[in-house]
Amino acid sequence: MEAKGGLDMSYLHEETFSERLKRIRIEHGMTQQQVADELSIHRTTYTYYELGRSSPPREMLERLVKLFHIPYDTLLGSQLTPNPADIQFSLHSNGASAPGSYSALESANNEQKILAVFRSLDQIRQKQAIELLQKLADDIHGER
Repeated sequence: MEAKGGLDMSYLHEETFSERLKRIRIEHGMTQQQVADELSIHRTTYTYYELGRSSPPREMLERLVKLFHIPYDTLLGSQLTPNPADIQFSLHSNGASAPGSYSALESANNEQKILAVFRSLDQIRQKQAIELLQKLADDIHGER
C-alpha cells in the first residue's frame, strides 16, 4: 500500500484472524480440506473461519494451535507474550507470588485466555462481555 510520495504504508495493515489462519495453513502446506479433516469438521466450516464469516469456538482454537504446533499468540495475532528480560516477579521469600500481585507473565497469560474466549463469542456476546468487564472495573475502582 503506497501513500502520496511513494511511502510504503503496508506495515499499517494489521492481519485479521482469518488472514492469519489462511497464511498459517498455507505455510504448513495444507489444503482447507486437510485441515478440516484433521479437525473433524466440514470443509465449509473451516472455510468460513478463513473468510471471516464465523469465528471458531475456544475448543477449536485449542485444536488449531495443536494442529499447527504454534503458540496462541501466533494464531490470535496478539503481542501478549512479554519479553522475558522485561518480566519482574513480585515474590515472597518462599518463592510464591505475593497475594494480589501478578507477574507480567501471569498477566499476559490471563490476557491471552481472555482474548481467546472473547474471540470465540458472537458479536452480541462480545458486547455483553465488554459491558460486564467495564462494570467489574468500575466496581473495583469505586472500592479504592
